[in-house]
Amino acid sequence: MPEAELVGPNRLNKRIGEDSYLMFERGKRQPVDMGLAFKLAEDPRFKVYGLHTREAVEYAEHNSRPTGADLKEAILEAIDQLDPDNDDHFDRQSRPALGALAEILGYHVSKEERDAAMNGTRANKLEAADPKPVKRNLNLNKAPAAPKAPTEAEAWEAVRQSGVTV
Repeated sequence: MPEAELVGPNRLNKRIGEDSYLMFERGKRQPVDMGLAFKLAEDPRFKVYGLHTREAVEYAEHNSRPTGADLKEAILEAIDQLDPDNDDHFDRQSRPALGALAEILGYHVSKEERDAAMNGTRANKLEAADPKPVKRNLNLNKAPAAPKAPTEAEAWEAVRQSGVTV
């Protein structure tokens, strides 16, 4: 089982769940579970021991970040979970916020990865499955396009069909 040691400050309460905290004291090793050990390893205030065991390697492989098409699909599924009424879930350009995606996915994604997933092949998959796919409207602040004005020929045809004499 991995152990974590606080390097600085002298004491720190670390949140490990919704209602749970662990108290760390500087210089004292404390056993932690594998998931918390990997999170603490990224924090410069901690030194983590025991992450080079077979158990840790297997845990990391099992919980690793997807790549390629799997990553794009995971990002699109996370986007589907965002609340359109929550401003924190979208940036100023009405694109999904990277922080909100990271909170859902459990790992960070770059804006390039997010944009590639949004512009990816999912629309093609939807069109193949359904002739009239429902498209995401991620630009919530954009006004709808004005209706197209009829051509002169279309206008005269409408007048002729209405029975009005000119």
